[in-house]
Amino acid sequence: MLKHDLNSQSETSIRRRFLKATILSVAGAIASKMPGFTVLAAEWPSSLFKTQNTDEALNRVAGAVEYGRRILLDVPDITDTPERVPVRVMSEVPSTESITIVVDRNAFPVAAQFLLTPEIDPDISVDIKIPGTTKVHALVKAGGKFYKVTREIKLAKPIK
Repeated sequence: MLKHDLNSQSETSIRRRFLKATILSVAGAIASKMPGFTVLAAEWPSSLFKTQNTDEALNRVAGAVEYGRRILLDVPDITDTPERVPVRVMSEVPSTESITIVVDRNAFPVAAQFLLTPEIDPDISVDIKIPGTTKVHALVKAGGKFYKVTREIKLAKPIK
């Protein structure tokens, strides 16, 4: 009797996993046809994320930039957890196309890049790792121009 119960539990588990995978596959196929999901097929900018110098990263992303008056870069002034720092970037610049986060003194300064379509709200949140007290830059591309906002995050305690 016990052997039979184990087999039916195993079969139930297999059926559940199969159904879950099928539902997720169908949902993914439907979502890929929706506006705003075309960005998923964009080419991965691997060379950008391999850049090891902040100035070079900023130049590769934007070149010439203007001060972003309509961009909110929300980061803590002081943190005691450098391995998980919340960053929020919100753009009120019309026709925002992308948001890139660059961190000074990081081994690889480009921490994140988000390519947006008009259907996507230009308000992103992400956790980043920082190497200590550093500056964080938010670069926004909109209407073919680049805008930048910079904030400093101070580390409350030295990294050991």
